[in-house]
Amino acid sequence: MNAVLSREANKVLSELYDVYKARLNNNISRSNAMYFKSSEDVQKDYLPDMNLEDLDECCRELHRNGYMNNLYAEDTVVEIQLTDNAIVLMENKLKNAIINTINIISKINPLKG
Repeated sequence: MNAVLSREANKVLSELYDVYKARLNNNISRSNAMYFKSSEDVQKDYLPDMNLEDLDECCRELHRNGYMNNLYAEDTVVEIQLTDNAIVLMENKLKNAIINTINIISKINPLKG
C-alpha cells in the first residue's frame, strides 16, 4: 500500500507510531500497543496543538487508506487502532527515504562508465 497522505495525516501517524514504539519498549503487547482511545484523548495526550476536527479528518483519511481501524459515534472517532500496514509503513519509512534519495541522486549525476 503506497497511498499518498496529507502532511497532517503523516504527522498523526508518526506521532501514534512513536507512542506505539514507546509502549513496546515498556513491555506492552503489540496488540495492545496498537490501540488508542478517542481522537479527543489522542489530541489531549499527544497532539494538543492540533484542532480536534482536523484530527478526526486525519483519522478518517488514515482509515480510508488502510492505516487505521476506527470506531465512530456521531461522526467522531471514539477508538483508534493502528493497522499492520501502518506499522510496516513506518518501520520502512527511513529505508524508503534513503532509497528515494539515492535514486534521485543517480538520476541527477549518473555514473560514467
